[in-house]
Amino acid sequence: MLAEPLIQIVLAFIVGIVIGNYLPLSSFFALYSTIILLFFLALLLFLSCSARLSASPISEPKRFALQRKYISPTLLLFAFLLFGAAHLQNYRSISCFDISRFIPGEYSLVGTIIEEPEINKFKTKLILRAETVLSEKGKKKVTGKVWVSAKYSRDEIKKFHYGDKIKIRNANLSQPPSPANPGEFDFRNWLSGQKIYTIVTVKPSDLKKIGSGRSNSLLKYSYFLKAKIEKIIERSIVGEPEISIIKAMVLGQSELPDFIRKPFLKTGIFHVLVVSGLHVGFIVIFIALFTPFLSSRWKEGFAIAAIIFYCLITGAKPPVFRASLMVIIYLLGRLLNRESSSYLAIALAALILLLFNPEQLFAPGFQLSFIVTLGILLLAPVLIGKLPERIPLFLKGAIAVPIAAQLTAWPLVAFHFHYFSPLAIFTNILLIPLAGLDVGLSFLTIFFGSVFANIGAIFGASVYLLTAILFKLTKLFAQLPLAYQEIGGFSLRYLFSYYAIFILLFNFTEQIKRERAKVLCLSLLLLFNLFFWPKAATKMRAQDFAVTVLKVPDGNCLFLQFPDKKNGLIIGDEDNYRSVEKIIKPFLFSQSVGTIDYLFLDQSGDNHLGSLLQLSRHFKIRQIIDVPEASTSITYKNFSDKITLLSRKKYFLGYQKARENQVLIRSDLGYWLESLGSGVYRLTCGGKTFLIGMSLTEDSLSKLLSLKKDYSASTLILPALPRKKKTLNQLIKRTKATEILLTRSTRKETLHPHLISSPLEGEDEGEGEVKVIFVQNQGAIHLE
Repeated sequence: MLAEPLIQIVLAFIVGIVIGNYLPLSSFFALYSTIILLFFLALLLFLSCSARLSASPISEPKRFALQRKYISPTLLLFAFLLFGAAHLQNYRSISCFDISRFIPGEYSLVGTIIEEPEINKFKTKLILRAETVLSEKGKKKVTGKVWVSAKYSRDEIKKFHYGDKIKIRNANLSQPPSPANPGEFDFRNWLSGQKIYTIVTVKPSDLKKIGSGRSNSLLKYSYFLKAKIEKIIERSIVGEPEISIIKAMVLGQSELPDFIRKPFLKTGIFHVLVVSGLHVGFIVIFIALFTPFLSSRWKEGFAIAAIIFYCLITGAKPPVFRASLMVIIYLLGRLLNRESSSYLAIALAALILLLFNPEQLFAPGFQLSFIVTLGILLLAPVLIGKLPERIPLFLKGAIAVPIAAQLTAWPLVAFHFHYFSPLAIFTNILLIPLAGLDVGLSFLTIFFGSVFANIGAIFGASVYLLTAILFKLTKLFAQLPLAYQEIGGFSLRYLFSYYAIFILLFNFTEQIKRERAKVLCLSLLLLFNLFFWPKAATKMRAQDFAVTVLKVPDGNCLFLQFPDKKNGLIIGDEDNYRSVEKIIKPFLFSQSVGTIDYLFLDQSGDNHLGSLLQLSRHFKIRQIIDVPEASTSITYKNFSDKITLLSRKKYFLGYQKARENQVLIRSDLGYWLESLGSGVYRLTCGGKTFLIGMSLTEDSLSKLLSLKKDYSASTLILPALPRKKKTLNQLIKRTKATEILLTRSTRKETLHPHLISSPLEGEDEGEGEVKVIFVQNQGAIHLE
């Protein structure tokens, strides 16, 4: 497989895109010139060697054959590697006429809708191809795409469709927001992958249709047909949530409520609700079943036409477009009587997609599409051969394909989405055939419902019954104890190691038998990579540590990463659900954290207990350290009793109350953390000292400063600055701090300008002695 020149070229191109992701944006001009030089050099060497081989004596050609066999191909592959890097850089470059050049500003904007609007209950999304910007200075032509959102506009936006030219009054152009904390959804990066750098939020009254713009007639007609099909489904199938599920399974409707999405997600069959390669496979199977009287060439031609039609009807979204392209390339090869290889079809499809948009390489959907397809091609034949001969071939395929898909997909799912469904193989074997039957009957419902409404209603009743059974079974399996497991510590190292072992075991079985010594050495290297390399790296970087202050609404959260790879989390907040589910959990997962070594509570009240219990559902917590002044309320007593019970069940390995002036953590690597009382901690590591009191009040601060103890620290992490000038002066004098991080305060006027400076984003630092950073204004702060 790897010996194919096309596959080698595609792999070199992919490696180049990965390299280009880490190059500065201005380097692609030099890369393009290098590519051209290498390409012509390789071509010149190849032609030169070919000419000399034909004219040289018999004893000389080996040298030229060596050059033609190795040197020219190597230069050519290196040229494609550089081309991949330059192509990504060129794709990311922004035109000088792009609409984003007018950010920030308020203009009248004219453009054409290039996708059918997505309308839900609370918000509508339009993607606009910008054409003209109108301002007091006149009219300017522009390029680029704009993300337009309008709130509470369901009825008003229904009149806008793909291809309409619209005018937006008072369009306030802005950049997409960046995530406030690491691990949160990066909306700006997601849009930039689609070459969208500008967003506009408008009122429906500011939108006005002024005509028809430049559009694709075929795509416009497909959107019209899709709307008709939706009406047929609504007319033929009665009842929710079955109608929404069928729309998702057949047309790719993306807006689904959580009570539908979560059961499918937990059981590992969420891909049923996303129009993708599975649905393209269904179409090929349906055509093979319903056209047994046709020759293979007619079947292949009919399948290509049906796949193209289905791809257009569903909006040619990336998942279905990728799968359609792979299958069409393979079928075209067979139709043209050319030797058709599945691997070459996959390679060519990947090359075409990446030439159009190299950013797709970093999208989880792109990676899953190709990894799963390769896994099925590699593993399914092996698994079919291992199954008993008495099992019918079609049943062997129904068993082997889901197993192969899940064995290759789960590491990528765990790495990108931080979860794993142990039941996924079982649920895919049991429920995917049922879903396929449901989709097939849905197609018949649409076909007959468009001609004979009564016959369509009969088929619709059977679709409703099958969909209800599918949903009930999915919910039943989702409630099983091991149906869904979150994985926080699945890092890139584990991902590469798994696929290395996968390739070793399933693709090189014969080589393993012949070269056991090499296999043993490779296995030892993999084991070193998995278990011993992290410890070795820790010893080499013994002074490394990091402190991250997260932006949490109505609360505090600070993450400590110690040199020995242990970690600590300090929490004290009131917004329990949002803090854990939307901020803390995504951040910890992004850091490949599955276990919290030390969890510090910085409040004596009951408000933060909800966050603690939420965290215990997602992470293993080794040690809980409470404040000395723990609450005496009934709620807190119940909490203590529950913690004791969970400790016995080994959910927590320890629980203690921190005493004043107690050293809680001390390591041989040169860091220690001590409790100063009242939820105040002092961390010393690598020559830096942090005084952490994120829930410190004016009274507790005054009390703390009255004690005779060394509180010196280079960085203070506090909720807000003291209001009293005397207390602030004493704090600065006692700690000798050069930097203060404020976790809750957002108001610059609370500062004392003669003592400190306040560099907000976009402002210059003043002439004060201490730098002040507002976490609520600037987002998460990372210190090393």
